[in-house]
This record gives sequence, C-alpha cells and structure tokens, in this order.
Amino acid sequence: MTLGHPLLRIILVCIVCIEVPPGALAGEDPIEKDPLELALERFWAARGDAQVGEAIEKVLAVDPDFEELLTRLRRGRRYIADVPRGKIITKRRFAGHDHPCMIFIPEQYDPARSWPVRWDLHGGMGQPEWKKLDGSWSPGYAAIERYTNDLITVVPAGWWDSMWWEGSQADNFREILDDLKRTYNVDEDRVVMIGSSDGAIAEWFYAFRDPDAWAHYVGFVGFPARLTNPALRPDGQMHLSNLAGQRFLLHNGVKDRIVNIGVTRKYLKRLRAVEGVEIEAHEHETDGHELNLTREEEVHSIIEPLRHSRRDPLPDRLSWATERTDRYHRRSWLVIEELDPDAPIDRTNILPRITGRNVPRVDPLEPKPWGRVALEREGNTVRATTTAVRRFRLLLSPDEFDLTEPVRVMVDGRTAFEGTVPPDRRTLLTWAARDNDRRKLFAAELEIVVSERPGG
Repeated sequence: MTLGHPLLRIILVCIVCIEVPPGALAGEDPIEKDPLELALERFWAARGDAQVGEAIEKVLAVDPDFEELLTRLRRGRRYIADVPRGKIITKRRFAGHDHPCMIFIPEQYDPARSWPVRWDLHGGMGQPEWKKLDGSWSPGYAAIERYTNDLITVVPAGWWDSMWWEGSQADNFREILDDLKRTYNVDEDRVVMIGSSDGAIAEWFYAFRDPDAWAHYVGFVGFPARLTNPALRPDGQMHLSNLAGQRFLLHNGVKDRIVNIGVTRKYLKRLRAVEGVEIEAHEHETDGHELNLTREEEVHSIIEPLRHSRRDPLPDRLSWATERTDRYHRRSWLVIEELDPDAPIDRTNILPRITGRNVPRVDPLEPKPWGRVALEREGNTVRATTTAVRRFRLLLSPDEFDLTEPVRVMVDGRTAFEGTVPPDRRTLLTWAARDNDRRKLFAAELEIVVSERPGG
C-alpha cells in the first residue's frame, strides 16, 4: 500500500483534490505515552512486510507482559476526531488500472464508538474504465445518502477490465477496508455487502472465495450463473460447501428480462441445500430488473442487516474448500497450506452451470484438484474432517482456547496433536498486523500434517 495517513495520501476529493501529508491530522498528543503505547503506535502505522517486521521487533523489545499486550491489541489504536467527513473519493492502482472508490463519512462521526459499514456494489460490469473521480460509477449514490447518518458507506468502482469477481478487486476490497479501519473506528463485526445486478453476483463470489470480512449479504436482481462463465473471468472455482455459516437476503423481479427467474429459483434451491447457509429470498411479482421497494422493504433490506447482523469472527464450526494455497485458502482460524494434487475431483461441490433463457451453454473451465477441511471446536478439542488436504494450520485465539490447558486436534478420527501450546507474543503481533481486526487475535498456531508426500 502507498498511503501515508489512511484515506488521505492517495487522493482526497471533496470539491477539489488535495494531498494531505502523513500525520497532518494527528495533532499534538498531550498525553505522555508509555513505551509500549509508543511501540504499538508505530506497529499500527506500519505498512508492508519490512515496516511491520521492524515494528514487531520494537514492540517485543519493550518486553510486554502477554496479557497486557493482548489487552492493548483488543482495544486497538486510538482514533482521533479531526478526520475528513462527508463525501471522500480515493484511488488505488492495481493490475495496471486506477481503482476509484467513493466513501461517505457521517458529519456526526464520533470515534468514541464503532460504526457499521455498508459496502455498496453497483452493476454494469460491461462499462469501460472509469476516468473521472466523480462517483459516476454509482449513479444511484444520491439514494445511498439517505442511509448515511449512522453508518459509513463504501462505494468502490468496477468495470469490464476489473470486475468484482477478479483478483484485482479482491485485493482492492481488502486494501480499502484496511485503510478505512486505520482512520475510522469501524465495527469489524458489522460490515454488510449490498449489491445490485452484477454487484449482487459479486456477493456470491466473496461468499465462495473470501468471506471473512462480511457479516451479511444483501442482493438485488443477482444471478449466480455468471460466475460459471469463463468469458467473464471469475477468479477460480466456486465451492458450494464454503457457503456454510453465511447469510443472504435476496430480491428478484419475476418480470426481469435480464435475469431468468426460473433459473434463479433452481440456483436458490441448490444453494439452500448447502448445510449451514441462511438464505432469505423475496420475489417481486410486478417488477423486472428495476425493483420498486417500499420504504418498509428498504429498511428491512438495508438498515436492519446493518443494525442487527453481526459476524462471528471465530466460529466454532467452519468448513473451507479451495483449489489454491496462495490465496482464497483461509477461513477465519483455518489456513489450508497443502493439497493432494492427485486426488479425484468431486464436481458436485462446484457451482454448476444451469442454463435457460438468456443463459446460453458455455464450455466451462476444467475443474482443478481441490481440498476441503471441516472443523468443529468444543473447548480445547478440535475435530477435523479432511478431503484431499495434506497440511493445514490452526490459529488459536485466546478468546476461544484456554492455552493454560492441553489442546487436542483429531483429524479424520485420529489424534494429530495433543499437548500444551504456549501463547506467543510474536505470533500474536504477526497475525494482528495481517488482519488489522480487533475481533480476530491469535496467540498461537499449530501446523497439522494430514499425510506426508509420497516418498517423504
């Protein structure tokens, strides 16, 4: 990342473009800080592997008590009140393109409390690259402003060369959220993704591939079939079992001439069959691709998920499948690190191509070998069931595990590990830097070997 002071050093646009030097808004701190606090401020400000590594060493040099360090990380950085409010536009460069983003910060923003975030995704991925920093990628943003008094709204830009379901946007989303949390007191458990048309299709992509940040998905006139079309460049395989533990609120128009309602119903039947997924779906009999929601429906679909839906950052039960180990291979406290490349491919766990009107037959990509780990935690005991996975890592949170007692890991019915796992300050800081999430802190980690390489 290239930001100095978050959200300020790239481009800040209100009426004119201005560049704010690093730390310009921080002001003088009248409070005398202890060495640990000073070291943690450097840690929270660090960016990139080199800076983060140096910052971790500075914290460790203070030799903090583990519990005190954990308490400080749970509390997080000290947010200031003198920050930009209103409409802000930023720009990041990924994959050879500038990615603009519009952010609405309430005028009454108060850093003393954490704020929910609405992540708003527009449709129309067939558009050319957005050259103007004016928010024109989301022409409906005026309606968004009706719902910005008690929440933060993020409106990124997508287009044909960087569609929502490509790796460039997955990286972009992580960077936007990371920057936002560095400047504003975000409620990490109340970040809700709301999308229309292609924006609603994007929600399925992030649920299948990168769901850890999202508490709820609200989709309008979305169509999962687009994620099965290689011509639209979806980044990898959509594994159905990955929907476990996730929540959706969906709206579709029965008279939609773009989205086939009959095929949509077939998809929803298939997706609802996934164990552990929650899908609430509504059909609007008189509407097409443009929905006319009542005020009551708007509140139910936009406001209530933000007010009442909370992410479980450390679920006791989780399941994750992936065909990659360089990205899209982590779900909360599970990291899949090595797959069996020779395992047979189970196509029933991959999102199918269902055809119909406006859904032509296409030649799908040949599925790649993939693996899956399903976990269930009870106290300090973890039971894992694996498919075509040779090695995975467990991240142990002191909020979930009693690290003064032995930890036991059962894999496919056998004991893979049993013993004490002492909390480690370096591990705690390393994962805190990666996640920038006060609700996901890991004090220890375990590498679990399921099977050795042939001849190993």
